Amino acid sequence: MATTTPALGNKLDDVEQFEHDLKLLDGYQSFSAEIVRLSLAALTVIALLAGLSGEKLRLGFLHVPGAFEVMIAMLVALGTAIAAALAHRYASTDSMSWHLEVLRAKAKGRDARDYERERNIRLAISRWSLCVAAAALGVGAISVATLFILFVIHTASTT
Repeated sequence: MATTTPALGNKLDDVEQFEHDLKLLDGYQSFSAEIVRLSLAALTVIALLAGLSGEKLRLGFLHVPGAFEVMIAMLVALGTAIAAALAHRYASTDSMSWHLEVLRAKAKGRDARDYERERNIRLAISRWSLCVAAAALGVGAISVATLFILFVIHTASTT
């Protein structure tokens, strides 16, 4: 059951289409790189809140009901976003190499169904890992905002 991939060029000698494919790949990989960057930046919130609370990484505000659970959710979500974005980068690069194998096989008149199947598997992994990365980043961002709110509540109640 081979599916077609209309966004990808179908001829090895179609340089313009191949350039388009590479630009498309670069755009998606830039997006996943941005997810990794934002997730790593969000992880610094724990150190920031510790510094603001003056507790030298003791994080006393985590005694506020729900704060510890929110921090764990934040760590899991952002870790998932990073892992899924990195999986996307690998799968998308690998799918392009399989796509090149498809083009080479077709150019030589060989059967390309096995290569197409492998390419389509990588494309599916790439698609789903990018969706998971974006969703996990969203959950992580909500967790970061909630942690800030709990920090403000804790700070207001202790002063």
